[in-house]
Amino acid sequence: MFWPEISMAADPDETVTGILLATMGTTFFSLANMISIHHQRNGLTPPTTNAWGMLYGVIILTLIALLQGVPFTIDMHPQYLGSLFYLAIPGSVVAFTTYLLLVGRIGADRAAYSTVMFPAVALTVSTFFEGYQWTMMAVAGFVLVVAGNIIIFARRRNG
Repeated sequence: MFWPEISMAADPDETVTGILLATMGTTFFSLANMISIHHQRNGLTPPTTNAWGMLYGVIILTLIALLQGVPFTIDMHPQYLGSLFYLAIPGSVVAFTTYLLLVGRIGADRAAYSTVMFPAVALTVSTFFEGYQWTMMAVAGFVLVVAGNIIIFARRRNG
């Protein structure tokens, strides 16, 4: 779905770096699923473990920013503050907690299929709010993602 953007990138090195970072993010996401299952089996709940994880993340990122000399500033425009609130509360706290509760209920393997849909949903939302222009390649990717999920869940139901 993202091939047009990747193929038109100005700097191939940055594109490779981006793909490697995305791969690392996916690896850490998968690892976090396994850690969440471990914690839930030991009686810890996703809201509690998310709170601790997010606290650790804030501390680590704050230290990195301080070491790099990055200034702490905040844009007081309502549009910025609204998007910050959305990303912090529904987009992070609620989304991660809900997803990890799903992992605990149906398992990481089955819950992971929902994550395949995230980019497709993001592009659909972007179409309405940011004017994303669909290409034939993006439509084909979207159809393949949906078809893949349908096939996997049909096999799981029948097998």
